[in-house]
Amino acid sequence: MVIGMKYGRRDPEDQESKEKTYEKCRQFWELFEKEFGTSQCYQLIDAHLDKEEERQRWLAEGGLEKCADLVEKTALLLKDFINEI
Repeated sequence: MVIGMKYGRRDPEDQESKEKTYEKCRQFWELFEKEFGTSQCYQLIDAHLDKEEERQRWLAEGGLEKCADLVEKTALLLKDFINEI
């Protein structure tokens, strides 16, 4: 969403801006996967939260704090990415 806000098109007919935004999103997606090894939530947190037993284990192991840390790292990664482009 941040990339779209920065590079997105203002005119629905502006195909060039649309393609540029899609390319920047693809680049960030690849950077994220390189940094964290995956983009799949259950793999990132090592739990399927729709399964009660796994959710309880995740909570007991500090899952909320780990997710907050992941969100912070992602925000910093995005900040650096946007500053570079």
